[in-house]
Amino acid sequence: MGKISDLTLTTVANAPDLLYLVQSSTSKRITVDQFFRAASNVRLAGNVFLDAGNAQILTASGTISLTTPLTELVVDNSGGTLLLPAGSDGQLKIITLTGTDNSNFYTLPNANLNATANLRFNTSGDSALLLYTNSKWQVLTISNDEMFENSIRYFSNARVWANVGANIGYLWSNLTAATSANLTTSNVAEGANLYFSNDRVWANVGANLGYLWSNLTTSVANLTTIS
Repeated sequence: MGKISDLTLTTVANAPDLLYLVQSSTSKRITVDQFFRAASNVRLAGNVFLDAGNAQILTASGTISLTTPLTELVVDNSGGTLLLPAGSDGQLKIITLTGTDNSNFYTLPNANLNATANLRFNTSGDSALLLYTNSKWQVLTISNDEMFENSIRYFSNARVWANVGANIGYLWSNLTAATSANLTTSNVAEGANLYFSNDRVWANVGANLGYLWSNLTTSVANLTTIS
């Protein structure tokens, strides 16, 4: 066997291609597929880049490719429905919307998704990271813009005020009814100012009658005729 440097250089490797391996001073061979499958606890010092040059570009309804990890969507004049086939266990798929036209959008039905609703891509930058496992594509990351609402609706200030406005009459009716019916001395506890009653008047007069009589007789004694 000649030197490895004498072999023809290639820039592409397929799963069944063979790699030359020296293991414990013994020359061995291993397929590209086996080499990467057996790799574990791999540490990368730099960034990992997806080859955007090999990304699938969809400008109309169509099938999402599973031979490349990245699919870029560009909405045409009509948008449309996407088809996502079943994948292989452990497979990752990234779908992103890179351009829009008017208000059209793509819909990805949830047939092969572990999701209760379809995914929608209608704003530039919308994206989804999917992982295929247990016979379904699992949605790892997604934004609210891409998920159709189901029975649980998304919060918005406009929805809050719309709901308040729609029910303000009912709320006011019940509030005034409760106020007029319940805000009486029978229901509201006394504070520093006590409620009037005849018993309280006579009790107060009785408690102070001696004081009042003393001051009254003193005043009478001081009365004289003026000549």
